[in-house]
Amino acid sequence: TGTGKTLAAFLSVLSSLARHAAGDGLPNAVCAVYVSPLKSLTRDIQRNLEPPLEAINAALPIKRRIRMDVRTGDTAASARSRQELRKPHLLLTTPESLNTLLCQTGWCRGGFQTSVALVDEIHALAENKRGTLLALSLERLEAQSGRPLQRIGLSATAWPVERVANLLAGSRDCYV
Repeated sequence: TGTGKTLAAFLSVLSSLARHAAGDGLPNAVCAVYVSPLKSLTRDIQRNLEPPLEAINAALPIKRRIRMDVRTGDTAASARSRQELRKPHLLLTTPESLNTLLCQTGWCRGGFQTSVALVDEIHALAENKRGTLLALSLERLEAQSGRPLQRIGLSATAWPVERVANLLAGSRDCYV
């Protein structure tokens, strides 16, 4: 879990974050979002991303380091407060928690400057209410970020491919 497909998708995200951090620096905002249908998977991904992120951050000045954090329904109140003050540049979350953040005042005014959203195990969301919530949240995320959102769906069993692509791409043309 969290290796192979997922790590490959994260390589370009980490590279982009590192390039921006080393250049002009990253804003106090979420720049990339990882969404998983399972809270436990977000924790696995966090553990697997820590070593490469530590290596990247070791080469950056302290004030320019990339922040990564998990936000789910069971995130402690103290962590929620810390995240609102110092937004993670890379947010690992669930569809429900992403939707909640997009509705909160402290987050919806400049808290998202997101250019990429990775959706893991997208097949588990393709034909249910959670998928509908995710699709709406991705549209809101793009609107709040004020820029086109690159959407990356990950799944070993995505079927039917067209339905999964439509969930991820919304009304845009999608290439399967």
